[in-house]
Amino acid sequence: MSQQPQLRGGSREERKRYLWFTYIGGAFFFVLLVTTIIVRVLYSDPSKALISETADAILFEILLITAGTGFGSTVVGVVIDQYQRRFGEYQEEVNRFIFQEGVSDVFRSAEDPRLIQYLLELIPDARSEMVFIGLGLGILSHNREILTAIGERLNAVQSLRVGIYLGSANNEGVKNRIHEEKAWHHENKINYDETWVTRYPAEIRSVLHRIVNGDSTDRLRVVIVDDCPMCTVMKVDDRFLFFAYGSPNIRGSQSPWIVFDGRAINSKWVRFLYDVVSFYQTTYRNSQNTL
Repeated sequence: MSQQPQLRGGSREERKRYLWFTYIGGAFFFVLLVTTIIVRVLYSDPSKALISETADAILFEILLITAGTGFGSTVVGVVIDQYQRRFGEYQEEVNRFIFQEGVSDVFRSAEDPRLIQYLLELIPDARSEMVFIGLGLGILSHNREILTAIGERLNAVQSLRVGIYLGSANNEGVKNRIHEEKAWHHENKINYDETWVTRYPAEIRSVLHRIVNGDSTDRLRVVIVDDCPMCTVMKVDDRFLFFAYGSPNIRGSQSPWIVFDGRAINSKWVRFLYDVVSFYQTTYRNSQNTL
């Protein structure tokens, strides 16, 4: 498992050295400031000048400015250190939570070029399992290079298995979702293609059918499920990509994607994602391959 990320701002030992330097410097300038004030009072009488009246005035002004500036700087340094320490503790808590939950990246939508590039780099390294679950998985049908990478990796690695689970056009939940999306788009005079529910799976099957070799089809499952998935989950070995479906005015392609490290064993999110994948693999274990 990857190690917890280090915080910016230096180590505890570096902070201790900084504080020692600041406190010693502050003490020196404070003593200098007090001493200068006392000596200046003692030699305030022109007849008792330390050097001469003019020289004393210049000397004491220089010492006061130097000591005052130095002492003021150390006070500011201590204040800044306390602020950074308290902010650092909060940041450390946030980082610890993110690390524990396994969050490694966030993409703004399915159209984010970074997301496409991430998948195109992740899929060719898959070793044991790739699982794709969602209503339509438009990200696959819209990006043939991703489907091509899936098919080519399946052909190349004999230990790899691929499962694709898509929502059914006959499911009442899927129908309701389409009806809600269509109604909102119609009300706002925006075109809406309600055929995606059958078109996306057909496009996915068509591309994979041309790429996957005959011997590899036994390790590929494309299944139309009976229920209505409420989120999209992709699993490539120990990496998960996830997004939840929003309100009817937000298409699936507009939802932000979150990447999770499946090795974060204490993560509530990762446990949830494993359970989602397990549900579809177990429930539709004996379903006929639709490729």
